[in-house]
Amino acid sequence: MFYANFEVFKVHPLVVAMTMIASSMIYAEDQSENVQVQQLAQITVQANDHSNITEGSGSYAAKTTNTSTKLNLSLRETPQSIKVLTQEYLEDRNLTSLQDVFNIVTGVSTPRTDERQSVFARGFQVDYYLIDGMPTTTNMGSNDLDLGIYDHVEIIKGANGLTTGAGNPAMATNLVRKRANSKDFTGKLNVSYGSWDAYSTSADLSAPLNNDGSLRGRTYIKYSDENSFMDHYEKERNVIYGTLDWDISDKTNAYLCATYQELNRSGVRWGGTPAFYNDGTRTNFSRSTTVSAPWTYWNQDDTMVFAGIKHNLFKDVNLNVAYTLRQTEMDTQLLYTAGKVDKITNTSGFNNLSVWKAEQENEENNVDVYINAPFMLFKQPQEIIIGGSWNRNEATKYRYGGSSYGGGAASYLAHPYSYVNGAGVLIKDIPWQPDSYAGYPNQTTQTGFYLAGKFQFLDNLKAITGVRISNWEYETETGTGNRKFNNEVTPYFGVIYDFVHNHSLYASYTDIFKPQNNKKQDGSYLDPIIGK
Repeated sequence: MFYANFEVFKVHPLVVAMTMIASSMIYAEDQSENVQVQQLAQITVQANDHSNITEGSGSYAAKTTNTSTKLNLSLRETPQSIKVLTQEYLEDRNLTSLQDVFNIVTGVSTPRTDERQSVFARGFQVDYYLIDGMPTTTNMGSNDLDLGIYDHVEIIKGANGLTTGAGNPAMATNLVRKRANSKDFTGKLNVSYGSWDAYSTSADLSAPLNNDGSLRGRTYIKYSDENSFMDHYEKERNVIYGTLDWDISDKTNAYLCATYQELNRSGVRWGGTPAFYNDGTRTNFSRSTTVSAPWTYWNQDDTMVFAGIKHNLFKDVNLNVAYTLRQTEMDTQLLYTAGKVDKITNTSGFNNLSVWKAEQENEENNVDVYINAPFMLFKQPQEIIIGGSWNRNEATKYRYGGSSYGGGAASYLAHPYSYVNGAGVLIKDIPWQPDSYAGYPNQTTQTGFYLAGKFQFLDNLKAITGVRISNWEYETETGTGNRKFNNEVTPYFGVIYDFVHNHSLYASYTDIFKPQNNKKQDGSYLDPIIGK
């Protein structure tokens, strides 16, 4: 593979200023016998509070994470199994998509049958994700987000209900965005070319937008296209991302950004190649053979908007307000086959030959508001966070069409596109059904109130505690399956003891709840399942 990387950076003015100050101090010390030193007024330098950003660190280690509790904790202070894939790690391993990441995480299995990749951890399927700390339950199994706009990925194994609400006790995956931090123009251009005509080009540019650099902008653009060892398969990706960060005053910072990702795939699989000939022996197909057709496709668009503000109320107490909007659209036309292949003619008389097409749309809104209050007690640093969140996921559209054919046939080894039904008619175009898919449209709404704290008793002993109270409701337009669960309590407790310089012991407990649609004999719904 050919890969080119071009970067432009300037030395930050703060570095220059600190160097000049250090030089002045050395000179003043050397001349102290002859020159009277004047005490200058104290100068306070305030940096943007993006302490968990890993870009530019050149390290595989993250200083802090906040996925588990919203507290900015070091990895050593987090009493759970945690992994952070920093920007340096993502670049060195060339991990460019979400599916790439899951394939390398220890203890995670990623079975797939087509474009959908299921993710399992600790025996449970991952059914929620976080983007910039905001939970999303829209399916991520097939849209395979590009990671070019993200600074790093935080992964918490096991239950993580304190900040996310409902879900399985598998793991929490938090994608943290890149920010417009630079007060100088910086740029990066990447170009690559690889096997199967896989090429990609991207540009990442940052710059100040006013004289003092209090308003900064950043944009990321990518285009990629690739074929495959599989017949007919092609994948095209388009990404555009823009963000603004604004230091409104010494006490107030705000951001606004939007991103659009388009993923188009043709010649896709829906199922696999037949395993047996009609005489019972195993088939032996070429690696490139797929039971598919060039007219199949699986396309997805993902649009996200982020907005937030952080305001210092007094001393070190800050108010944090964040909003995200995510809209996804999926458009598919798929072909499914089943049956054995005639060993002589390479023709299959399928027991089931199906064509399916669908158009789906989802919209998800998130609001999160919290106050973090650091303070000193017993000469030790402490911190409390109190806040609330609201999330609504609306499945607004599910239009579909489908047909199944018994006794169909296909000579797919010679002509992969010649699928015919029992009457010998080519199968490709099928009509849309007049109604929406059963259960659509629907919406799921979650509200939650949470409290978390870090309490340090000694230099080497601290506790992380918290509790969340959640309300969850599912509604459909027809009323079928409507259900509601209120006042679900999610506790969190952990204690960490640093017993030597580089090692700690910890113990912790937390859980998460998963609503279910199974009913009791009286017709009421069973309580949510608790994962610990």
